[in-house]
Amino acid sequence: MESIWVIPRTAMFGGRWPQGFIPAAALSLATLEQVVAEQGFATLRERAEATPEWKQPIPYCAVLADAEVLCVERLPKQGEGRLHGKLSLGFGGHVDASDIDGSGDLVQRALDRELAEELGLPPERARRRFLGVINDDSSPVGVVHFGLAFAQWVADPKSVQVRESSKMRGAFRRLVDSDELWQDLQRFESWSRILLEVRALEVLAHPTPRRDSES
Repeated sequence: MESIWVIPRTAMFGGRWPQGFIPAAALSLATLEQVVAEQGFATLRERAEATPEWKQPIPYCAVLADAEVLCVERLPKQGEGRLHGKLSLGFGGHVDASDIDGSGDLVQRALDRELAEELGLPPERARRRFLGVINDDSSPVGVVHFGLAFAQWVADPKSVQVRESSKMRGAFRRLVDSDELWQDLQRFESWSRILLEVRALEVLAHPTPRRDSES
């Protein structure tokens, strides 16, 4: 059975998790990674999904090319049945024990692995930026997960292919073309909806972002 990494709900925010988007300016990625590494532990996914006292850290990355963002629909073969048919702007997945090696940087390492599996996207951390934390305890999915949101830029959208095409399909969409696609936010999974509502991606749409160390 699949084993994944979790942390106690009380390990962050004193157990009183803010709802919605907590921007990177209010957080330290290094501190978050330390909490995940030092207070987390591996457990069976089936148990984690049924235990709200634990939170599963999920690196969640939007892929941008100039002012376009990769938007996909999650298909029935995708593992999380509660998200089937939803539109998503985020790619990533669980942290697992193999990502924990005591050297820090575990969230980025987990994200590198997940992006390579889902998109075949090369790990270009210099073109990646930490956006903040997403939390939504209002849904059965959200109550046992939290998102570590990133944006990663690519020079050419044609270079990005959805590797797991049996699980999701989609294409790059212009962020400014909001009237048709973004007006019905209920079409999106909750984390993507939260990023759109706070305009976290629109304000960052730019081909040459700053490095995290410069922010």
